[in-house]
Amino acid sequence: MAKNKVTMKEIAAAVDVSVMTVSNVINGRDHLVGEETRRRVAAAIDELGYRPSAAARALRSSRTFSIGFVVLYDERKFLGDPFIAALADGLCAQLAELGYSLTIQGVFTDELSEATAFRRMETDGLCLLLSGSQPTKYNLHTLLKSLRQPIVVFQESVETTEPDMCAVRQDDRAGGRFLAEHVMARGARSILMVVPRVEWPAISERVAGAREAVAASHGVTMTLLAADSEKDADVQRALSGYLDAGHTPDAVLAANDQMAIAAYAVLSARGLTPPNEVMLTGFNRFDFWRYFQPRITTVASPAEQLGSRAADALCQRIDEGEFADNDIVLPVELIQGETT
Repeated sequence: MAKNKVTMKEIAAAVDVSVMTVSNVINGRDHLVGEETRRRVAAAIDELGYRPSAAARALRSSRTFSIGFVVLYDERKFLGDPFIAALADGLCAQLAELGYSLTIQGVFTDELSEATAFRRMETDGLCLLLSGSQPTKYNLHTLLKSLRQPIVVFQESVETTEPDMCAVRQDDRAGGRFLAEHVMARGARSILMVVPRVEWPAISERVAGAREAVAASHGVTMTLLAADSEKDADVQRALSGYLDAGHTPDAVLAANDQMAIAAYAVLSARGLTPPNEVMLTGFNRFDFWRYFQPRITTVASPAEQLGSRAADALCQRIDEGEFADNDIVLPVELIQGETT
């Protein structure tokens, strides 16, 4: 009977190290691994009889040592988005450690059919962050798969039938659930969730998590309010219209911290200052969060770690010829502030 092919994941499990550590040893990146760890990994490779795949060897022979990061977004200044910037930071820093460069390309949904720049990207693998409708994202998926490169998709799941794709995401559904449970535990019976009109899979997951928490309770209602964008003026216009219609929620769950800060201005101007009259929460806790007073109750996003894990996953795939894991999910954490 033929022996099953030994993988990097099995080597890593045998030595109790990460797959990326095994990859570093195999590819001679000794400066990233301690000497004792390197010896243990090398011994396990010999003992288990690991051999790199033919596909991986072929890819290594034509490497560019460059990774592409493609962002499908309707805002022209997409790198001004704190989440995208944090992802890029984590991705770039870890790729640099592994000897790779990063090329970033924005693709706007209304120009998708004419966007040819990413087709000319000479890279060994791609990372994607996609907004918009499912048909739009499917079209970009199809275009990029035709490049025959391994792909990491941020913030959404991938079909198990996509063997050369990997999802790297945070547990946004749990984050939405944490926030809804948090305000309900403090007496909220009517919840307003403010989201941008643009479709982001992460925000859809936050909404789903909050709805799950509300559905499990008794006598609590939740309303969804879509602002035209995440910009202050659009958020404030949407929330003002809602309040003008005679609605006063017990809690406002904003899709992110920027939107929560915009909502705070509207609420406080109307004498509904959080947390006494209306509770308020955000999401992400990026650096600017700490400079706003009062501190907003939020959920901490591991965005930089998402970028770092994506770099590890993609480089491991390039080294071995297949992803060790097709769905990487990082936990989020509720951060108690002064607005609930």
